[in-house]
Order: sequence, then structure tokens, then C-alpha cells
Amino acid sequence: MIDINRIRNNKEEVEKALLKRMDNVDLDAVLEWDKEKRKIGTLMDENGYISDENLMKLEKIVDVLIGFDKNENDKLKSQKDENE
Repeated sequence: MIDINRIRNNKEEVEKALLKRMDNVDLDAVLEWDKEKRKIGTLMDENGYISDENLMKLEKIVDVLIGFDKNENDKLKSQKDENE
């Protein structure tokens, strides 16, 4: 497992190392998920609760992530089809 801080600070270095073991590496996707995850953390109060206002913001973030995930799945499927 690779520490997310290492990816954030040394993306190119991590990509280079991973490409020695993998054919394709997309750390931009990892960093996008990380960015959205950190946004969710800022919406909670010190007790871990989310206000109604922040809940609406969270719903928008989830919509982005669902769309992002769908796009990534579509990309992976097309890459798999091309390789076959």
C-alpha cells in the first residue's frame, strides 16, 4: 500500500515506480477521490455530525463521485475491449 501523502507530494515518482509493475497507472483518479474524501471530512463538526446545509453539499459531492466512478468504469471497459 502506498501512503496518499507520498502520492500527493511525489506523483510522478510514484507513477514511474508503478509503471515498472503495471501497464497503466492513473494517479489523477486516485488524487481526485482523495480530494473529494477530504471535502467530506470538512463537512463534519467536531462530534462527527453533518448539518442539513452540509448534507446538501455532501449529496453534491456524492453525485460527482458516482459520475466519476461511472466514467472510470467506462474507461476500464473500453480499455479491456481494446486489449481483447
